[in-house]
Amino acid sequence: MRVFNLCREISADLDEVDGVYVVGGVVRDLILDREPGDIDLSVVGHAAAFAEKLAQRLSAGAPIESQFLTYKINTNSVSSIDVVNARTETYAGPAALPDITPGTIEDDLKRRDFTVNSMAISLSADDWGLLVDPMNGFGDIMRKRIKVHHDESFVVDPTRIFRTVRYAVRLGFKIDP
Repeated sequence: MRVFNLCREISADLDEVDGVYVVGGVVRDLILDREPGDIDLSVVGHAAAFAEKLAQRLSAGAPIESQFLTYKINTNSVSSIDVVNARTETYAGPAALPDITPGTIEDDLKRRDFTVNSMAISLSADDWGLLVDPMNGFGDIMRKRIKVHHDESFVVDPTRIFRTVRYAVRLGFKIDP
């Protein structure tokens, strides 16, 4: 909760940030009443500025940037915090690295692997706690189902095949045909 409250404060202070969301497995695990692991945050706006401010407030080292506009913050209080720019991804071909462009939180959720990992909870002051679920991940959690977004999902990222099985076993879910 400390990290979530800091996100609310920082997003209100930074004009270049339009929204901050906790995304992915953390949301899924909270719904399932499981202990969440690493924290994934999606920022609509300037994720680098947000990540730097969050790292400072957590007394952590400087965020480590990747080639995909992601920023990793290593802390003593949680395993790690990954901050990404909300974005869209396109692929030049099967298993190619993505081309990314800034996008909305809905765009960011639609690019993720499975519906159960494609939900976000707003950490911004104006809509704190709002669940964003464009792919009906909540419904698939209730059905105990691992489901990809589209037929090309395994083509653009073949490693999803292995993650499908891992999630099904770990969560006790069935795999959508």
